[in-house]
Amino acid sequence: MAEIHDFRKSEVITLHNAITSTSGISAGVTNSNAFDTAGYSNLGLRLTGTSIDGGSATFTVQSSDDASSWVNYSMLIDNAINSSAQGLARVASKNISSNSHILLFLTPETYATYIRVVCTMSGTCTASAVLMANSA
Repeated sequence: MAEIHDFRKSEVITLHNAITSTSGISAGVTNSNAFDTAGYSNLGLRLTGTSIDGGSATFTVQSSDDASSWVNYSMLIDNAINSSAQGLARVASKNISSNSHILLFLTPETYATYIRVVCTMSGTCTASAVLMANSA
């Protein structure tokens, strides 16, 4: 059998690095920096919640064509188990209320020039968001 080589470069970009929320503080919203998706494919997100004690973090993704006017992206593919008849599980946001890691993927046929991750936190928790992408 021939050896298969993939010459694309995989990259991991931290969008949110261990942002924290403390009990007693009202919900906070943190936007990541804009990420230019030009030249990248197979975009995925690894969302992480740690040190969660009665709190939660809700992640949403926004897209833009100019990095200043943002629109909520509602076609995230959830890493959920579905039957083939059900198709892909799509979500607009993901909530983490226990210490865990979650994977989400952007729909391949959707074109977004820029994306950013918005994290809304309440209670006591720490959250991170990492973008995984392949470059040509």
